[in-house]
Amino acid sequence: MLISYLSVIFCYFVILTAASKLGGESNKPNHHRFHHRAVLDPKGFFHLSWIKDQEANEIEFTIQAKTKGWIGFGISPNGGMINSDIIIAWIDESGRTRFHDRFAKNETLPIIDKSQDWLLLSSKENETHTEIKFKRPFVTCDTEFDQPITNGVTRLLWAYGDTKPNDDNSVQIHEPKKRGTRSMRLLMDDPDDNVKLESDIEIWNVRSQNSRVPVKETTYFCSLLKYPFPEKRHVVKYDVYVEPGNEQFVHHLVLFRCQHPDPSILATFLNSKDHECIPGLNNMPPDLLHCRSFYLIWTVGGGSFSFPKDVGLPLGGGEDDNSVFYMLEVHYDNTYLVKNIVDNSGFQLYTTKTLRKYDADNYVIGSVEDYRLILPPRQPEVVVVGHCSSECYEDIMPKDGINVMSIMVHAHLLATRIKARLFRNGTELEPLIDDIYYDFNYQDYWHFNEPRKIMPGDQVTIECYYNTSNINKTTLGGFQTSEEMCHVFIAYYPRMPDDRSCFSGLSPTTIATLAEIDQLAPIEPEVDPRIVSPLHLQNQTLTGYLQNKTDWDDDLVRNALHLLRYAPRQTQCYYRYTYRVHNTQNMVGYPKNFIPYKTDEVICKSYIQTTSGGSGTLMIVIVIIFVLLLVIGGYLAIRRNIWKSSSTITFARWNN
Repeated sequence: MLISYLSVIFCYFVILTAASKLGGESNKPNHHRFHHRAVLDPKGFFHLSWIKDQEANEIEFTIQAKTKGWIGFGISPNGGMINSDIIIAWIDESGRTRFHDRFAKNETLPIIDKSQDWLLLSSKENETHTEIKFKRPFVTCDTEFDQPITNGVTRLLWAYGDTKPNDDNSVQIHEPKKRGTRSMRLLMDDPDDNVKLESDIEIWNVRSQNSRVPVKETTYFCSLLKYPFPEKRHVVKYDVYVEPGNEQFVHHLVLFRCQHPDPSILATFLNSKDHECIPGLNNMPPDLLHCRSFYLIWTVGGGSFSFPKDVGLPLGGGEDDNSVFYMLEVHYDNTYLVKNIVDNSGFQLYTTKTLRKYDADNYVIGSVEDYRLILPPRQPEVVVVGHCSSECYEDIMPKDGINVMSIMVHAHLLATRIKARLFRNGTELEPLIDDIYYDFNYQDYWHFNEPRKIMPGDQVTIECYYNTSNINKTTLGGFQTSEEMCHVFIAYYPRMPDDRSCFSGLSPTTIATLAEIDQLAPIEPEVDPRIVSPLHLQNQTLTGYLQNKTDWDDDLVRNALHLLRYAPRQTQCYYRYTYRVHNTQNMVGYPKNFIPYKTDEVICKSYIQTTSGGSGTLMIVIVIIFVLLLVIGGYLAIRRNIWKSSSTITFARWNN
């Protein structure tokens, strides 16, 4: 009788399992539990949702794809399939879920990993879609075949097929349009999009006006706009508009304030054609050089931004900023020289007259972008640094410091990693950011839920790592995509008056040493010097010589790599007003004898699983429960029989 009762209980659990696998099906993903979501494919057929558990050091994913075949998902070290950490899953004809942690040795079917570190939680399918839910530790104990999930950019791989595999080794290759890669920050704390906007919000659309993109690789177009409101306002949110169809051409947008001594002169540039405006090339009207005070930036891969509830970015007024005119800069990449491109990309600014408690602002730290940023060819790693001396801000930073809300790194195609280090009183603090998998095609602000502090006297050092292994000539700093940059953009509050950007570069003398030049003509650091000797190079500019230099022997490379990273640099502070530059008195390097920051020990985590695939952990739990019920039932049955026997004997004795 008891065994029959337990069997009924077991059947009840099985029915619940089936209901959980088949019930509640929908063609759209259920995102209500998940903090983050993304559509990974252009057609909207592959949805990803995820939620991180910081205490458990693990992340839970749900994938819903428009297929009844198989689903693939994983993490790549570089955006390619080789050496990627991948799961492949499907629900077979019997209703059993096949789910495996795999490793891609090459571009064939990934092998099943001996250590199964992706844990299946549930699965279901309906007439059109398959949904797989699973989780994984941030860092697993499989250091050979698994990729870590870090605070930086994670390159995700996705794929799916429409045919159910017959077994674990017969997964058919995906079609070209049913696979892809997408860079995401899986562990990022997003800005609070639930901040209630003020009731008097008015939108200012800051866009280029039917710009005709030239048929050349790189173009910087600038257009002037007049502030449309009569009073100071706060921008509390902004969106980005990229002209549909032009996503491949628009690389970045920058909005600058204009600080002209006679603003009425700028009115003559309104409604005029776009001006090419690559800084340093003197290809724009001189009056527009007064419009280089950085205000907002968006780069490819970025999204919208909402400010914290008590912070706004000021427009049209302030102690030292009464900007009436703004300049929009759009960087176009037309690598394949496409004709007839017309563009109207730009920003959508959400403005309010109800001023918030704090004015916010942005500033830039990094390396100069000229001949002083130099990358020798054919090197797996070149590190360039930009030291920002505390001298730049000693007279304007509040005594309580500034609060960093967000930070964004920027470089071009050769960069692989960008790190912002923070030093205070001889001690290195936690980095502001360490983007170990920098991706040129995904650049967005990293948001802090709790602002980071920069205090008076602090030094910020930017380290940019590059790989020039496949480059056969010297690469210099510059504004074209084929050149390089090393910048970090910092969004902060409260706003510092007469804000300034902070760049540093090697001295011309140091550059001459690493390039084997005997003597340069004396000149200001930011001006391209001419070579005096050796005589056969006389009167060449240093930039021209370096651009054509290919003969880097081992000793020269070794010396150059050391100087690029460790030689002292001249810090230059670019003031808000035009191009007024203050060169700090002392050369700046890493702080002497500083105490390095020690990262917390990373504790790896693994799940106990077999590699045979299966129907998920829920069925395992049910089997365990059933076995426990059998054991308990057997125990109770034995106790019942003993009691019956004892009672019979006692009754017999009483009768006697």
